[in-house]
Amino acid sequence: MRFTNDIDFDLNSLGDGKFRRHIEREVSKIFENIHDKQTSSETKRTMTIKVDFTPNDERETVAVNFSVASKLAPIIDANTSMKTERLGDLIKAHELKSGVPGQTYIDDDGTVKTDIGEPVDVVEKETVKKSNVIDMKAKG
Repeated sequence: MRFTNDIDFDLNSLGDGKFRRHIEREVSKIFENIHDKQTSSETKRTMTIKVDFTPNDERETVAVNFSVASKLAPIIDANTSMKTERLGDLIKAHELKSGVPGQTYIDDDGTVKTDIGEPVDVVEKETVKKSNVIDMKAKG
């Protein structure tokens, strides 16, 4: 059976252009996600377009509801290590920046730092102050 139809259903102007804007917004989200280096390039992104047609009892009018949704790639997990110790009732925990407890490292700016990222020269100065050692090279 073949029907002759005159249906004005222009996706560009549907809902005063809202349908098109919804699609454009989701496509934009998809491409933002694709270019996010914190997501996997291998994960598929999906856009789902759903259009519901609900006629009234007399079938004279039809409510048209449209929704557009996207499924994006999740952010890739990030990992780190924490250095922790108990000093009596005090528990200390800091991110282990050097990779090995007690190992110093050179930061990107050339500063020598402790395993948890504190500048070694600052830590040494604090240690000297606390130990009452007199620095004979110090001026003044």
